[in-house]
Amino acid sequence: MSSFRIDGGHLQVRCTDCHPSVTFKPRPKTCFGCHPEPAVHKGQYGTGCEQCHSTRTWEDIKPLHDVGDFSLKGAHNNIACERCHRDNRPLAGSGNLCINCHRQDDILQRRTLRCGECHTQWSFAPAKFDHSRVGCNLTGIHRTVALRLPPQRQLLAMSPQCVSCHYDDAIKAGNTGTNHPAQTTCANCHSPNTWAGAPAAAFKRESVCR
Repeated sequence: MSSFRIDGGHLQVRCTDCHPSVTFKPRPKTCFGCHPEPAVHKGQYGTGCEQCHSTRTWEDIKPLHDVGDFSLKGAHNNIACERCHRDNRPLAGSGNLCINCHRQDDILQRRTLRCGECHTQWSFAPAKFDHSRVGCNLTGIHRTVALRLPPQRQLLAMSPQCVSCHYDDAIKAGNTGTNHPAQTTCANCHSPNTWAGAPAAAFKRESVCR
């Protein structure tokens, strides 16, 4: 069994292309041993071919974004290069702030530039936010609910009162024939753990914060 794994594009290569004689060893085991740096690299990228390429095809190029403290990963690796590098323009020196590329996604209107405190590079949603940092220790199921507010909802200075988010639920319950007057004192019947079990689940406190 050879210590050199043959896969991808190498499976289509004829044996004689690599072994011109029956003397099989020694043969190069690195990419650069068989593939000299092409002219298109202009001598800039060195011999670590596997940092950008795979054995599947030369065109299967990995994004090379791990430079200094700038590291793109997750969903960024699935985005076509042209999405960011329009007209093949270089973006070196653009900085490593999310807002440099995601200004149109900023529903907070630049009230914070620390996007990574809530979002990840794998997905914008669901977002995470440590409410205790703003004086609100969430209770019950609210601690695990994903943040999926539509863009028009204000994320800052929201009221911790149940009705500030669940007013529409109260109206909807009343419209279905349930004995549920359009009231704003949710905690008289419900708890932060579940809607079910009312009024036995009564919480008696209208705030979702401890």
